[in-house]
Amino acid sequence: MDTTTGIAIFGVAATCILGGVAIWLALRRRYPGRITYFEESSIGLFDSIVRNIGDLKVLYKDEPVSENMVLLKGYIMNTGSKDITPDMVEQPLALKLPEGFRWLDAKVVPSKAQVKASLSIRDATTAEFDFGLFRVDEHVKFEALAEVQMGHPGSETSEGVSADKRLKDSLEFPHRIADTQKVTTSRLPSRLSFKEFIVTFAIVILIGLGSIGFAGFSVLTEGGFGQKELHFLVQTESGDTVETKIDVARDGMLVIKGVDSPLERHLSVTDFFARSNWKPKVVKKSASLLSLCLLSMLYVLVGVLFLSLAIFVWKGYKSSQKVKWLLLLK
Repeated sequence: MDTTTGIAIFGVAATCILGGVAIWLALRRRYPGRITYFEESSIGLFDSIVRNIGDLKVLYKDEPVSENMVLLKGYIMNTGSKDITPDMVEQPLALKLPEGFRWLDAKVVPSKAQVKASLSIRDATTAEFDFGLFRVDEHVKFEALAEVQMGHPGSETSEGVSADKRLKDSLEFPHRIADTQKVTTSRLPSRLSFKEFIVTFAIVILIGLGSIGFAGFSVLTEGGFGQKELHFLVQTESGDTVETKIDVARDGMLVIKGVDSPLERHLSVTDFFARSNWKPKVVKKSASLLSLCLLSMLYVLVGVLFLSLAIFVWKGYKSSQKVKWLLLLK
């Protein structure tokens, strides 16, 4: 193996190692605490109920609901690997709206969950949770009624955007809780059937294993994949028989190089075929060491990526099943 090939292989290996170390360090630095907001529904009361039925009236505190009132329903779940205790909370988790919006009402919905939590409006744009002890996998269901800023007539913010969409785009979840990441927003898990999951999982696994297997096959066949090429046996002046292969130079000359020896000759096509001591030999074709290593690494990398994707699909399915069970979804 020459110096260039060695340096190339070393560079690829070093890149893979350093990349793996970087990913490992990034994962280690992640906070163990994590809170996820699962949106159940966001309903514009006027658009969904009142607009299409002229004689129907919906009242809130004895006043008809306006076009900018939105009812938000959702779940807050501790999806991390660490319980959240009161002494970890410097600033509680809040539902935060921008200026011009305001909360009209907010409350925690009673459920079978053991966590004792409350949701209260601190000011017009902020509603805060009080969880007490919030254990891993515990959840809180809440409902909140908001008045959404609709924008000025003719402005870009007032055209084609419903009140519930405006609320979802504007809602934030600030907090200062020790060892806890930013709040993750997600939809309620879809009802992916076991059959759909197992088909997807099996396809990804087969692609991953097939790619790694193809890398092994490439190594075993030395990159030739069963292909054949024509070599020639030539007898040197010393009486030794040398196996050679032929390349064509840019000037049309044939370049005869020894396969396992430093022999190299340049002959014209006429001179080559005029010689009588060239004996043909059909051999298995093989790739260069550098291309073989790079190709094998590529297939292994693809295989590892697909197997990692399979793990992600598996964890995603298990997580969705777990969340649906915890939230009592049928």
